[in-house]
Amino acid sequence: MDRKTKIFWLIVIALIFLSIGATFYRYVIKKDYIIEAKVDCDPYREPCFVWNCDPLSEEEGEQCTGDEEDDVWYYKIINKNAGRISVCAEGDEECEPFFCGENEPDCEFVFCNEENREEFGAQLCNDPMIYRAANPEEAEDDCEGEECEESEDNAEEPMEQSTQDMILSEAEGLREDDDSKQGALPIAQEEPAKEETVEEIAEE
Repeated sequence: MDRKTKIFWLIVIALIFLSIGATFYRYVIKKDYIIEAKVDCDPYREPCFVWNCDPLSEEEGEQCTGDEEDDVWYYKIINKNAGRISVCAEGDEECEPFFCGENEPDCEFVFCNEENREEFGAQLCNDPMIYRAANPEEAEDDCEGEECEESEDNAEEPMEQSTQDMILSEAEGLREDDDSKQGALPIAQEEPAKEETVEEIAEE
């Protein structure tokens, strides 16, 4: 093998190692690649993919349980850079690894339409307007009209009573201070009289 051939193969081997190193750094260390995942979707406000259980299936995870929350799943697709996915601690329910921050690069949600429905394994697409009409959202406050006003009035009464008590206690404190000041004046006036009697006794 001549010298030129050796140099050629050394360059080829070096390029192979450089390529392997760059790939390892990008995908293992930096995690610079896109992950596609299914995440929960809000059927009241978003056009979601809809998954329904299979009543004839015996496979766990696909068979029906009788619970609507488990038998129907509304989801959307997220494409997110793997390096930006948060690592959640075990048992941390507030942690959301799959979400797109404001103006976050390499992150997007894909919602359901007739063109991509079959591609992402959905049986049908959800229409938020139809879903809201069929499933009206529950009101946060159960009371209405006069009942709410009565409850608010009852809640304000203890505050009014406590304010009156504070005013009365302050007035009583001021009265006690005035009484103590008035009682101290005669004592201050009697002191010179005592000094005069002592001087008179000394002169005698």
